[in-house]
Amino acid sequence: MRTILLSILFSIPLFSLQSNAQTFVGTFVMTKGDVKVLRSPSANPKGPFLVYEGKKFSYEKARIGRKVKGNELVQTGTDGRAKVVYPNGDNFNLGPGTSMSMPSGNEAAKGKKTGSKLNLFYGRVRSLITKGGPRTNLKVKTPSATAGVRGTDFFLRHNPTEGSQVSVLRGEVSMQDTKKGAISSKPIKVKKGFTAKVENKVTKKSKAVKAELATKEEIVEIQKETALKPSQKAMDKLSEKVKKEVQKLNVKSTEAVVADIKKDDPKLYEQIKDKIDMNNIDEVYEINTKVVAKLYEQAPGEVKKKPSAEELEAIGKDVYNKYFRSVE
Repeated sequence: MRTILLSILFSIPLFSLQSNAQTFVGTFVMTKGDVKVLRSPSANPKGPFLVYEGKKFSYEKARIGRKVKGNELVQTGTDGRAKVVYPNGDNFNLGPGTSMSMPSGNEAAKGKKTGSKLNLFYGRVRSLITKGGPRTNLKVKTPSATAGVRGTDFFLRHNPTEGSQVSVLRGEVSMQDTKKGAISSKPIKVKKGFTAKVENKVTKKSKAVKAELATKEEIVEIQKETALKPSQKAMDKLSEKVKKEVQKLNVKSTEAVVADIKKDDPKLYEQIKDKIDMNNIDEVYEINTKVVAKLYEQAPGEVKKKPSAEELEAIGKDVYNKYFRSVE
């Protein structure tokens, strides 16, 4: 099986020092709408520039095939979406209105290596982090919480008004309330099919963070906010060199997701394994949609409730009918 994903730069030896650098550089394999990459002006003194949170940044529009490195900030507008893939198949799917600061890799602490860190300032992102891969034990920080990723497929949102939310589609994530005055700062485990929320402010009604079953509405929102369908038209505009690299990363991404499903849910794997086309650029989109569709059926709500027209559109009607119409 092969593998893929977004923007993170690390420093862990793999095959050689030379290949190590490439292992921790992500590549944009899909972009839509307003997507920018921000850097310190010293990295590109010519501009253009913008001011973000009181700091000056140079920026450029993200494009398919562009590399994204540590300490670069990826920002999507209200109509923006992006997907970044790594050589091992790890990937980040950024939804609209998102700002993420990418880490530069594992950092030494008292002679030991610590897990890599990612900052989500605001917005939403769905990520696949391969167990045992370079980004194992990734810590994702928001202004009000910290999520410790044990793998594998998870969604994280931060809204400056409402706070932070983590939902797990496979694997497990720890969630910790880190804001000042938190009722409890003890981390909790959030498992597959569950959601945990951290409020942005402490009030008289505030309670300790608790993991609860994700609702149908929350699962549909995950799909609506982070799903990005590949564009064959955009692929056709790429040079042969870039197209070949992006296609390779898409295959890696598909293989990483399929391998993860096989470990986590053998029954689902058996249902989909003969329908998977590794060379189809839509395949990861469809597989991720299948996962969401299954969780949707299992989420709290009416027994065997039929999705509404809006929900079917978000889940992907064709994918839902193709893979789940006959599933009880």
